[in-house]
Amino acid sequence: MEVALLTLLLSSGSAASSALVLMYFVLVAASVLRFQPVLVAYVTLLCVVAYLFQVCEVILDDTAGGSVDVSVRFCVPFVLGILCVGLIQYFALRRSRA
Repeated sequence: MEVALLTLLLSSGSAASSALVLMYFVLVAASVLRFQPVLVAYVTLLCVVAYLFQVCEVILDDTAGGSVDVSVRFCVPFVLGILCVGLIQYFALRRSRA
């Protein structure tokens, strides 16, 4: 639910170019507090999909006048960063529960 609320909040503003997209990292990191590795993987994938939705929304926005606020040089490392944080959290939690 938090991912959906953050995505709705970002949709009302400057979307993927906003500094609030860093909250996706916080959501992934906070998901480990439930001590369920599957939940960490689920939240990580949701955050990646939600961020890519934000990027697509900015690119396809007709009111922007053709200027794209988000570059590929920023999007790809951001998505890889979310995935890396999620994988680290997932494997660390799985190892600590074993």
